[in-house]
Amino acid sequence: MPFKHDVVVKRIADRGEELIGKITNQVLGNEKFLAALQIIITQALATKSKVDKNVQHALSSLNLPSTADFEKIGQKIGDLEEMLDGISDRLKAVEKKLDRFAEKKDS
Repeated sequence: MPFKHDVVVKRIADRGEELIGKITNQVLGNEKFLAALQIIITQALATKSKVDKNVQHALSSLNLPSTADFEKIGQKIGDLEEMLDGISDRLKAVEKKLDRFAEKKDS
């Protein structure tokens, strides 16, 4: 049997969820709010872009690598790994041919 306060807490929680849903619908249905939110987000993204650019410039001035520099290096390392894998595969093929040639020569 549930305690009396459990029922009261559940009713309060249900009512709170209902009110939050209504408020959310009202806010998201308000064109002025959505326009202001869009402006804020646009300005925030522009500011972030400027900050990123300034940080990259500051790091460059201090001769320190930026995140973009690390990403470029990572890409180059990946490219080198692929190239080395290709070379390794070719060397294995050459080694097999040499082994077959040595076997024929010994026979």
